[in-house]
Amino acid sequence: MARKFLIDERRTAARAPCVSLNPANGRLGLNAQSYDLMKRRYGSDFEFIRIAVDEDEPTKFWLEPCEKSDHGARKILKAQNAKRLSAKLLITHLGLSGRKALRYEVKWDGEHRAAVVETAKVL
Repeated sequence: MARKFLIDERRTAARAPCVSLNPANGRLGLNAQSYDLMKRRYGSDFEFIRIAVDEDEPTKFWLEPCEKSDHGARKILKAQNAKRLSAKLLITHLGLSGRKALRYEVKWDGEHRAAVVETAKVL
């Protein structure tokens, strides 16, 4: 008899830095790993993020830790381990729709000092 372990890919993927975009409620969620990555690379804790897009790279967006006084700063809503922010404009810009949240991998972009998310590949 050959034993096989059943692994839920969603739980495995959730351990990697990722964000979720929920078109139904217009929210962006940061998992603990993505927040920790951003905090470590940014060099300090942060409470605000700016969202940037580039017309030359329409499937990417950047999450840049920033100060409250920075133009376009959005407050991160923190509840227990959850970190969320309003992202309805981003979701509309990306053309996302539906009732189900979509998860994407997060990487650090040292050139822009921001997390970068590639939306062409859903986790």
